[in-house]
Amino acid sequence: MKKLLRFSDIIILLSSVLGLILQVWIRLTGTDDRGLYDPRHPGWIFTWVLSIAVLVFVWALSRKAGNRRSYKANFPAAPIGAFGSLVAAAALVYAGYTRLQSSAMWLDTLAGFVALTGSIGLLIAADHRLRGTTPPFFCYMLPCAFFSLQIFFQGWKMGGQPEAIRYLFPALATLALIPASYHLWGFCVGAGERKNSLFWSLLSGFLCITAAPAEDGGPVYLALGFWILSNLCVLKYLPRPSRSAPQPTQEELPSDPEVPITMEEAFFPAEPEQAPAESDPVQPATTDEISADDIITEILREIDSNIE
Repeated sequence: MKKLLRFSDIIILLSSVLGLILQVWIRLTGTDDRGLYDPRHPGWIFTWVLSIAVLVFVWALSRKAGNRRSYKANFPAAPIGAFGSLVAAAALVYAGYTRLQSSAMWLDTLAGFVALTGSIGLLIAADHRLRGTTPPFFCYMLPCAFFSLQIFFQGWKMGGQPEAIRYLFPALATLALIPASYHLWGFCVGAGERKNSLFWSLLSGFLCITAAPAEDGGPVYLALGFWILSNLCVLKYLPRPSRSAPQPTQEELPSDPEVPITMEEAFFPAEPEQAPAESDPVQPATTDEISADDIITEILREIDSNIE
């Protein structure tokens, strides 16, 4: 799987294009006299088989991604990533404007405002991705908040649809974009996880492009799919750098590790004894004291010399 990791973006892109073609095939077939799509359509069955295969592949692939957490190691300077962020910012501007235009309920107004502010965050993220620097945390926090509001809006609007084909993949794409943008946000604060980020980014990219033929918001999903696939972690194995244990200095250890050393010897080491030099002869001890016999003998010797 490590060998396929470097080609994972191309594999997912081709798989998502295949999923998009299958969805277009279903819609080109048309509906029956009741206005419903055929649930046994081959395109619908193949889409599910493809989705399950992509899910298993992405999960197995992301387990071999490593655990490096720093943003600069995972997201170096990349013009294609910066361009993808610009495309996503334009998509959020369109989505926010659409929500503010409808204003059917307060959730539309809130989602529209968050989408417009999220587009500003993506513009800032594009500049940082172009320069290879760490963006502020809100650059991905605001899109994550918009996707969280969007899923509530889709549940309210599409919950009454009689067919899953009309809303299922757009809803799954929105759900996958929430943890994908959340893990991008985590890298901005030094808490990123490569395994989870690659899993959700690759999966959401596949779901977004597959959901592009949806009746509502198709171009937005296509732009978001391009954004997330162009802003993946570095596609190679990146383990966390190991920290070597600090080595003790020479003063901290005794010369013989098996001989214990006391606290007194550690803090007040004894001065080494100096052996006498072999070339110096041992001098006899001298004394300055003169005995009384020596004095008397010397006096008598002086007297005898005078008499003679």
